[in-house]
Amino acid sequence: MESKREQAVVGLFVLVAGAVLVATVFALTGAFGSTAATYRAYFPFAGGLEPGATVRYAGGPKVGRVENCSWTRRILRASK
Repeated sequence: MESKREQAVVGLFVLVAGAVLVATVFALTGAFGSTAATYRAYFPFAGGLEPGATVRYAGGPKVGRVENCSWTRRILRASK
């Protein structure tokens, strides 16, 4: 009889641990909510930068796209 109780406790622990793991993965990937933020950058020279261009983190993974480009006194302002 004790064996069945131990099996139930272990099974419940495995299910809870699995649920916590799945929730952690979703939370880290941003699946639970919008984590989008708007950033503005000013460049003295931004040849080839245009709306829709891919924004990459240090040349690596894609983190967004350029939404708008405008000129401010010979300086290009880009916002993500």
